[in-house]
Amino acid sequence: MMDQRLWDVLACPSCSKPLEDAESEAVCTGCGLRYPVTNGQVDLHLRGPKQVDFTFTLRPFGDDDPKYRIRPTPIPMNPNAVIDRDAFAFDDELWYGNGLTREWTSWLPGGTEDQILLDLGCGHRRIESVLRQTGMSYLGIDVAGPEPHVLGVAEALPVADASIDTLFTLAVLPHTQRPWLAATEIFRVLKPGGVWLGSAQFLEPCAMASRHHVTALGVLDWMEEGGFEVDHFEANARWSGVKAISWMGYYPRRPKQIGRAVAATVDGGHKLFRKLRPDLEDKPLGEGLPEAYAGGFRFVVRRPA
Repeated sequence: MMDQRLWDVLACPSCSKPLEDAESEAVCTGCGLRYPVTNGQVDLHLRGPKQVDFTFTLRPFGDDDPKYRIRPTPIPMNPNAVIDRDAFAFDDELWYGNGLTREWTSWLPGGTEDQILLDLGCGHRRIESVLRQTGMSYLGIDVAGPEPHVLGVAEALPVADASIDTLFTLAVLPHTQRPWLAATEIFRVLKPGGVWLGSAQFLEPCAMASRHHVTALGVLDWMEEGGFEVDHFEANARWSGVKAISWMGYYPRRPKQIGRAVAATVDGGHKLFRKLRPDLEDKPLGEGLPEAYAGGFRFVVRRPA
């Protein structure tokens, strides 16, 4: 069962009004829609079509906002880290691919139980034990499954405006139908100054019905359209496109060691080539190294205070 403080941040996905806890259902205090509650889980999927107007800002060609044209650089260690664990101290499924790193998770802020940390796309809540180390109350939302506290979609988050202190997504936006809209929803539910830690796939095969695998420029476009300030943005150098493809099924029905051996050989040759051609480091944003061949990206952004 959800704690009352988690109930208090939920909202109707159709009209964004507060919900009333009626034990076996949640009732919208605005439009009157009713949402079932089963075994403590609230199903806050849309009950019908929702018309959304979205405004893009178009600039003259070449007139890019410089604050959103940031070359990916390795995320540094936060000297004030609340969570300080070596990447390989995490379970295998947490550091694999575009998963957790010591440096990235070090930017999770500390908090209290009165604050809410939203794990959007939580799946079976595999990151919960790590995120709870922040001291904040944990809320998990996903589209399906028995483990999330709430069922819903990122493009119509069933969460009240400015009610979330910290938000976390692990390779989630590429699975949404409209990631730019999901980014604006994340902005809406975060409190001013609230932090969003997220990762996104790039040169990975399609998996779990993923849709939008984008370049470094694409990720920055989502952040710009969402309205975020970018604190840190890195290309996942340890998870190259070759490694992602080889490890994720390019050699079906073969021992996983075969794919990993191929990836290690190709990556080794690439690293040698980079040493021989240092000029390749000066390519334009999005075409340089390692962002041109990375399997994904990680970022730490915030809603302006």
